[in-house]
Amino acid sequence: MANSRSEELKIASGKKYFEILCAEISVTEELDLIKARDERIFSLLNDYYSTLIYPRFAFLAQTNVKTGAGECLQALRRFKAAAAMCANVDSFRLPAALPAYLAQDFKVKTDYIEELAGGKGINGQAGLAEFEGVVKALILLYEEKRKHEASAALPEEKKKKREALSASPAEKKGGKKEKTAAKKTKKGRRKKAEDKEIADKDISWPEKAPAIKKVPAVPAAPGSDAELKFITVFAIILGIAGATVYSERGNASVFGAFLGGAFGTFLASLLGNIYFMRVGYIKRDAFICLAMIIFAVASMPAGRGRSVPVKSPYSRSKQPEKTFDYKKAKKDAWKSYNDRLNRSLIEKTKKTAPGGRTK
Repeated sequence: MANSRSEELKIASGKKYFEILCAEISVTEELDLIKARDERIFSLLNDYYSTLIYPRFAFLAQTNVKTGAGECLQALRRFKAAAAMCANVDSFRLPAALPAYLAQDFKVKTDYIEELAGGKGINGQAGLAEFEGVVKALILLYEEKRKHEASAALPEEKKKKREALSASPAEKKGGKKEKTAAKKTKKGRRKKAEDKEIADKDISWPEKAPAIKKVPAVPAAPGSDAELKFITVFAIILGIAGATVYSERGNASVFGAFLGGAFGTFLASLLGNIYFMRVGYIKRDAFICLAMIIFAVASMPAGRGRSVPVKSPYSRSKQPEKTFDYKKAKKDAWKSYNDRLNRSLIEKTKKTAPGGRTK
């Protein structure tokens, strides 16, 4: 029973590891990074992957038993770690300029890489571990090379600083000489100015005319010309609209045109004040526009909407207009209906005589 239980656990764990293996084996970002940097190292690692890792995965995929999936997963992860480490190496070739104490170590490591890339290849997990150790050593050697270059650059910087410090006293001396020369020139200028003032006092000059005060120009309102054109266009458009709204029998209304033009003027002025942020005028123009809207609605001629058309007091036409009498129309309709009803009853009651006469 114990053996069967352990076998079941192995099978279950093998299936679990195989699912993880399926998810990770298709992701080879490390190889893509190496391919962009060094084609030789990419082909070396790609050969190892295609001969020692992927065939094991393909065999597990074809069989029902997945007990070897865990070992295959470990090998895949070890390979990916080595490939990711290769991306941190500056170059797998021997650098041109090297310090003497690092040249031999670099040569041994790069020769080993050249031998593997030349056709020997990586043999099994032991070969991969050895390759990984060489890559780690190369990373450390490049770090040591950078430290040596940085330490060699420091003396040059110190030398430049010393030269700057040694040149500074001479500059200070030159600066002092310039200051003394400037002082002498200032004294000479002061003497000349004093002599000129004395000479001016002795000579009688005519009195100077009083200075004219400059009156500051009042700045023009921003966009004044454009606003005037804008207001004119609004006034014309809304004047035409008002003339058509208040028209009567095709005759344009003068009152409507005047009212529409005035409303267009104040509306355009309100929009200009809002655009130029003239707060004091916004409230005024808004109140005027609202009052004109109320006045226009209140003075709307009868006959617009559902009301019975009546002659507008603001129309220019002087022709009399017929009014519609609703009561009279109702009375006439009722009378005609009764006449038709009575006529049909009379015709039914008529009797025709044998001689053609009606009784």
